[in-house]
Amino acid sequence: MPSESLYPLNKITYKRSLPVRIAKVVLAVANRGLPKGLYTILYDSGRSLLWTVQRVLLKARLFAAVILHKENVGKLRLVDKLLPFTMGGPLALSATFDVVNIAEKNGVRGALVECGVGKGGCGAMMALVSKELGSKKTLWLCDSYEGLPEPTEKDFRDVKAGEMIGPLSQGMLAHPEEQVSDLIFNKCRLLKGVVPRYASRGAQRYGCDSRATA
Repeated sequence: MPSESLYPLNKITYKRSLPVRIAKVVLAVANRGLPKGLYTILYDSGRSLLWTVQRVLLKARLFAAVILHKENVGKLRLVDKLLPFTMGGPLALSATFDVVNIAEKNGVRGALVECGVGKGGCGAMMALVSKELGSKKTLWLCDSYEGLPEPTEKDFRDVKAGEMIGPLSQGMLAHPEEQVSDLIFNKCRLLKGVVPRYASRGAQRYGCDSRATA
């Protein structure tokens, strides 16, 4: 088994794009100065605009990669295909692609696990990449599949949910198991419920190596 020190995980960078960073600053300022109702309207419309900008930029990158015969064409095509099924945007899909590639090419043992699945875009990326590489790893997708539980005071700090600048509400991000399973062609195991605190023994019980989950 390769030494864990050989896994080049530090080579994966997760730096948000300029449009996302600008949007976050604008929304943070608006969140402090606008009434809740007006801010929610701004947040929803701003998110739609940001999504459109990200999609256009991704299409431009994909077009340039095809024209210039770059090696990352396959990766960009997958990101473009799965973008409608994730809230994380192109960056989350790209990072997921890289993590699975590193895990497979370095012989990392264990399962692939996602905690918090949403529409299943990143889970689908994990499934497609591992299939392409001939992996036999089990893919676990852990979620309530009923959306967020009702927020409590523990979810907030200074009236905000940490650095989360979007409104939180019960049932938000709800996507049923069938929708996720169909997207990933049933190449996964769905674990439904509030994510439990698995100890190493619990992870091994479910076929996972707790040191090698992604």
